[in-house]
Amino acid sequence: MTTGEMQTADAPFASQFGKRGELREAVGKSGRVHLDRWLPFIVLQRSPNPSTSLARRIAVNSPAYLIWSPEDDQAAERAFAAVAAAMHKQFGCILVIEVEDAEWEPVPKGSQKLHPFEIGAGASAGPRGRRALDCLGEALGKIRIDLRKPKVATADISRPSIGLDGPGMDFDRLSVTKDQVLIADFKTNRMPGRIDEVPGAYVRQLAAYRAVLQKLYPDRPIRTALVWTEGPDLMELSADLLDRALANHVAARAP
Repeated sequence: MTTGEMQTADAPFASQFGKRGELREAVGKSGRVHLDRWLPFIVLQRSPNPSTSLARRIAVNSPAYLIWSPEDDQAAERAFAAVAAAMHKQFGCILVIEVEDAEWEPVPKGSQKLHPFEIGAGASAGPRGRRALDCLGEALGKIRIDLRKPKVATADISRPSIGLDGPGMDFDRLSVTKDQVLIADFKTNRMPGRIDEVPGAYVRQLAAYRAVLQKLYPDRPIRTALVWTEGPDLMELSADLLDRALANHVAARAP
């Protein structure tokens, strides 16, 4: 996406859902989105090496998934915006599961040592997310690969209160990768035509979320986007716009 105060996808994803919600569509050059039917969850998996990715093999065994490689990031964002908006209309809320490969040290050739079989999972949507996480942890614990049982660890991902135009960090999607952090907030109306028509509260909220996450992930850029479900359309807000909104808000609250 080009830099600017408002960035929108220039080629919307044309989702063709079947009568039961089934969907099979290519995403970018090598990705794809797959839904067996209307389901209240989707598995996301981004990998630069899909042929050797264990996480990719797990993702494609789900009845609902979106997979892609880094070169298809923009296409994947458009696809996720369209598919998640359609699912949101069906169920009111959806569960987004991101599967990533953990880094490990190479095992010397001929060694009998095995890589640790460990799975980490987290949730950040309060009690509902915790219940879903518990169910997911139980299911993961039943996996057996070469007679090995995984060690499963689950944890709540806390969202600290920021005291700015709302109760706390209540965004709809948080994606953390090695290269960046993406916050997406869904809005159930149509995208404004101009940046100055976006409600100031929306911009200030995303500015505050970004400020908190910058402290948690100082080594990664924090990207923020609004997903307008009536399009659906994806609108990414620039760092300059968010910096100004937060500075103005702090100045207005100063004694």
